[in-house]
Amino acid sequence: MRTLATSLEDADVAGAMSGLAPSEAALLTDPLEDLVGEYQRLGVFRDDASADDLRGISLTAENLQFDESAEERVNDRVVITKLTGGTLTFTGNADELPLAPEYKDELVGSGNTVETHTVDIAEETDEPIRIAAVQEDGEWYPSLFYTAADAILQQEGAAWPEESVQPQGAGSPEDVVRETVDAAVAGDLERVLALLPPGEMSVLHDAGPLLLEQASDFPGAPGAELTDLQTETSDVEGGTRVTVTAVTVSVDGQTFTVRQDGDCYEAEAQGRTERMCGEDLVGMMASEFRGAMPRQAAEMMGNLAGGVMEQGIGVVTVEVDGEHYLSPVRTVTELGLTVLRSLSREDFEAMTQGGF
Repeated sequence: MRTLATSLEDADVAGAMSGLAPSEAALLTDPLEDLVGEYQRLGVFRDDASADDLRGISLTAENLQFDESAEERVNDRVVITKLTGGTLTFTGNADELPLAPEYKDELVGSGNTVETHTVDIAEETDEPIRIAAVQEDGEWYPSLFYTAADAILQQEGAAWPEESVQPQGAGSPEDVVRETVDAAVAGDLERVLALLPPGEMSVLHDAGPLLLEQASDFPGAPGAELTDLQTETSDVEGGTRVTVTAVTVSVDGQTFTVRQDGDCYEAEAQGRTERMCGEDLVGMMASEFRGAMPRQAAEMMGNLAGGVMEQGIGVVTVEVDGEHYLSPVRTVTELGLTVLRSLSREDFEAMTQGGF
């Protein structure tokens, strides 16, 4: 736990993130440059902003004390430590965010932008704070994911399983997407868990037996079969984006196909084909909410729908030791970036300046 104590005492949140287990830290830091770039394009951040400027919230600590004799070992890679003393100080300073002047005035204002709160561990907590530590590459690091999972288990009165689900990846980014869908349709949740990446999702492997027990009645999709899956791949920070361009599913002998065509999607079933484009979706929404949706809102929804449909819905895969796994956290992050890429500067201005 010296790594955690040193990180908190010597750095801001960016430093604390770098002190996490490397596999978890990468999930938080890899997308920062892309996020900053999108907010610059939208005019929210200054042109000279960088990921290093995201210091609006800082966390510092003094005299952290851990009860090493009370550590609980989950397995040879994970232990639960007990934080018993010291202080944690949270400071929020909105003025340090790299906001463009117009957004700083709109979002921050001219009042006091600094808020500070200090927690004395010994005085303000009834029990030691449980913090999980994981071992990666021979070093021990604090873990956000294991700490959160341990808190849930404590709340439910459950113990960590003695066995784990063993990760086993696929041969390519496309294969891992197909195998994940096949396993989910077949109700094989153990295979779904095995296709999650070791390191960043090891917490689900170690908690896997409990998850499988709770989901033992999950039937999958009886009678359904994935018969065709077409994808396109592109590089993203830390992994590969796999975008599904066409999928065909057979259900009880009937075939359903959905394919992407620019910012439109075509659905084919029982000899009939229907086509839906971004502008069609906006028209439907405008008709549904006629009189209740201002022009700026309709334009924003048009850009959002068209942009997301054109980019497609992608999942992110990662390669670990030559095998490919599906990363749920990176996938959610990429979805957020997809939404941002679909908006224009005018959309953001309307949203923040009361145009809706």
